[in-house]
Amino acid sequence: MSVATANPSDVTAPALRRALIAGARRAIASRDELNRLNVFPGADGDTGSNLASTLGSVLQGALSRRSRHIGELLVGIGNDAIDGARGNSGAIMAQFLVGLAEQAREFGGERGAVGRLAAQLGFGELHKRRAAVTQHAAIGGKLGR
Repeated sequence: MSVATANPSDVTAPALRRALIAGARRAIASRDELNRLNVFPGADGDTGSNLASTLGSVLQGALSRRSRHIGELLVGIGNDAIDGARGNSGAIMAQFLVGLAEQAREFGGERGAVGRLAAQLGFGELHKRRAAVTQHAAIGGKLGR
């Protein structure tokens, strides 16, 4: 009888959930610092507060429940982020998470290869950039580099 061993490049839904919880908590704890750094779309000092509010919705939603599959986890996170998005930074973060979730729907299994997850992060980034460009165009601003 052979024993299945995990490939070190595999990511499980529980491991990804723990990482996302830690990241969301860190961003929430950095709210004041993010507010001081705020320059998009104007220096109104609310980026940290808006991100904290959006990520708080994610923590209370999908991240408060256990998921067996990465795709299921990320779709729930994307939906919670959209529902709880606040301000430009929250909306852009939500679009990033939705883009990531759209690509992750194909994850039918419990594990996902790190390389595949990294590629999906690229799709999330693309979604985020499109949202930022759209929001900037709506307010007549210019995107910085």
